[in-house]
Amino acid sequence: MTRQEFIKNTNRYRNAVTVSALVALVCLFVPVGFMAWLDPNRSELPHHVWTILNIAAFVVIAAGYAFMFVRMSRLSKPLGLCCPQCKKSVVQMSAVVIATGKCGHCGARVLDETV
Repeated sequence: MTRQEFIKNTNRYRNAVTVSALVALVCLFVPVGFMAWLDPNRSELPHHVWTILNIAAFVVIAAGYAFMFVRMSRLSKPLGLCCPQCKKSVVQMSAVVIATGKCGHCGARVLDETV
């Protein structure tokens, strides 16, 4: 992979992570906002309905964050942002990889030599 391809794939990774984080934030604030909206009328709802709504809100929040973390952990491999030697993600140290062409974990060559 060339430096330009690496930079392009790193930007694609960061954009995808940003979208995943936005999905997780929506999955956080929508249930919290809904439950806050329902809270003044809590005494009018049966107890079991309130419990089910709380559990559903928790499930939506957990699913949003699970989606984000699973997507982040699986995205670097298809984009070629893992070291071919140690198989660790090199996205967090992209500046080192761009400057040296080597993995910051094991020192193996990640980028092709430029002539």
